[in-house]
Amino acid sequence: MCHLTHRRRSTARILRPPCCPLRPITSGPADDDVRVIVTDDSAEVAETVLAILESNGYEVRSATDGTATLELARSWKPHCVILDIRMPGMGGLELARELRAIYGDDVVLIAMTGIDATSPEVGKTFEVVDHYLFKPFLAGDVEKVLAPIRR
Repeated sequence: MCHLTHRRRSTARILRPPCCPLRPITSGPADDDVRVIVTDDSAEVAETVLAILESNGYEVRSATDGTATLELARSWKPHCVILDIRMPGMGGLELARELRAIYGDDVVLIAMTGIDATSPEVGKTFEVVDHYLFKPFLAGDVEKVLAPIRR
């Protein structure tokens, strides 16, 4: 069985101690794949993150906006959603709140942003998500939050 570690409030750049205990989010017994949705309005960013995660053993799908992510999440039931904070239409904060309302803590939410960390929008989003990445980031930064799956 694959486990996705759920930690609150860490960054990829500086991994801070979690403020709550680690708890695994486990895929079902018949389905060993850990499903991740990557949401970013920049196709280049989404494709980069998608390639990193696929090469590390994750089953990954992408979406370009919050509405498409919600539709995909309802049909595909992800274990994790990586979302851009600032997107046209439904932004990352609204998306994160919707996903929390649907899945509670059964989904790991990771925000990624190029916005200054002191922005109120970023601060509010960080209150809802479990981890965050600041753009630009490297493959190693993503792997600090979602470690490669060993099969």
